[in-house]
Amino acid sequence: MNSYAFVVYDIYEGHTRPMDGALAQIDITFVKENGLFRKSHIYTTPEQRKQLIKNLNILRNPLPIAQIEKWYQEIFIISIFKTIVSLHTS
Repeated sequence: MNSYAFVVYDIYEGHTRPMDGALAQIDITFVKENGLFRKSHIYTTPEQRKQLIKNLNILRNPLPIAQIEKWYQEIFIISIFKTIVSLHTS
C-alpha cells in the first residue's frame, strides 16, 4: 500500500479461530499518507487532556495500605455471607 501512498491509520477487530483461539483475521484501515485524516495529530481537546492527566495522577498515587485492607475485609465478609446463604438455600 505504501507504493500507492497509503499508510496504516487504524488496526482493530482481531478475530480468532474458535478451534484454538489463534488470530485468524484483523481489520486494517488505510488512508492517504498526505490526506485529510493525517493533517492533525491532536489527541484530545484541552479539557479532555486535563481530565486524562487528573486520572493518570490518581492511578500513579498508590492507595494507602489501610484502604486496601478495608476493601479486602469487606470482600471477605461478603463472600462468607454468600457461602452461608447458599448453604441454607440448598
